[in-house]
Order: sequence, then structure tokens, then C-alpha cells
Amino acid sequence: MNKHTPGPWVVDPDSPTDISPADDLCLVIACISHVDEAGGRWLFGEQSKANANLIAASPDLLAALLNLENDDGKIPEHAWALIQSAIAKATA
Repeated sequence: MNKHTPGPWVVDPDSPTDISPADDLCLVIACISHVDEAGGRWLFGEQSKANANLIAASPDLLAALLNLENDDGKIPEHAWALIQSAIAKATA
């Protein structure tokens, strides 16, 4: 059973700093922002948008990794180790 909020997740079109379940935009899983160290202001720019999209894709990416099989050894060892490490990090 998942410890995290089930996906899919989306970036809220009305509030692009918020990541929510696709079926419940009232529930905010994460809020993305960046602090301008020089001015101390909260900013939302291209990097923040990219971070929001990556976080929103997380449940789909985890599901894809969990569905990979390497019984025949076609995935190189170093790549398989990266896959297993990412799964462990996401499910810790």
C-alpha cells in the first residue's frame, strides 16, 4: 500500500505553485516557490514551474519504475541499480 497520496497528481491550473491530486484540487500536496536570496522575496519562475511539473509526475514515474522487470538481464546493471535506488528513495 502506498504511503503517499495516490496519483495522478497535477499542477493546479488556477494556482501553478500548487501540486494536487488530479481528482481533488482542494488538497495541496506541495507548494513550490523560490526565495530570492538578494531580496528575500518569494518568486515563481521557470525553475519553479519545472520543479512543479517534476513533482506532479512523481507518482507516474514511480509506477513506471515499479513495472519494469529485468528477469532477462537486458537492463544494464548500472541502470538497474539506479532504478532500484530511485524506487527505494521514493518508497522510504
